[in-house]
Amino acid sequence: MVSKVSERIYAESAARLLGVNWHLVEIPEPLDFQVQTDQETFGLEVRQVFADGEATFGSPIKRAEAENQKRLRSVAAQYYSQGGPPLSVKFLGDLTSIEIGPLVERMRCEAPTAPFAHHTFSIGVVKVFVTAVPKELSDYRHWQCVDDRVGWVREATNEHLQRAVDRKSTSLPLYLEKFSVVDLLLVADRTMNSGRMRSTSALSVRNPGFRAVYFLSHPESAARVG
Repeated sequence: MVSKVSERIYAESAARLLGVNWHLVEIPEPLDFQVQTDQETFGLEVRQVFADGEATFGSPIKRAEAENQKRLRSVAAQYYSQGGPPLSVKFLGDLTSIEIGPLVERMRCEAPTAPFAHHTFSIGVVKVFVTAVPKELSDYRHWQCVDDRVGWVREATNEHLQRAVDRKSTSLPLYLEKFSVVDLLLVADRTMNSGRMRSTSALSVRNPGFRAVYFLSHPESAARVG
């Protein structure tokens, strides 16, 4: 599930790239935002699309990324609860292949303390890149799994986007009870491997009743596709 913070980032990115002025107001589900402009107010639904095309049970790549993020949070929580100095950390390899306890202990032993000093070590099949950050950032947790951030860029297709539109179309009657005008924003987040999709040709989808359907290849481009 996309966080509300991420949805706002995507919507603001789309507005900037489309050259429109959207004032976003968070509202209870259904729909993600009420959008206010100088001319109108309408509803906006944000929906991610994924490079693996999504099985009926969702995106396997996105699910793996979510598991990695959950594990990152657990590692960081244990590390700082045991008094580890503040670090920026990147993991390369299968983070689920190693136990959290030994990993945290090794990180505490290997952690540099001079600000911005670097150190690299391996544990099992995982390579760990650590950088000391200033003590003022005592709980720094912007850690990354490198494998989730790199990969082949796939071509976005009409079929990719149409599947997402079709799934959202079942909720359209509920959306229209809330707003008479509803837009749909489809998002491929290229900062993550699961969303590394680009469009090199014009895309088009069958629109089941949204006022407009947009495709955002975040953070690079946005266009109306339906």
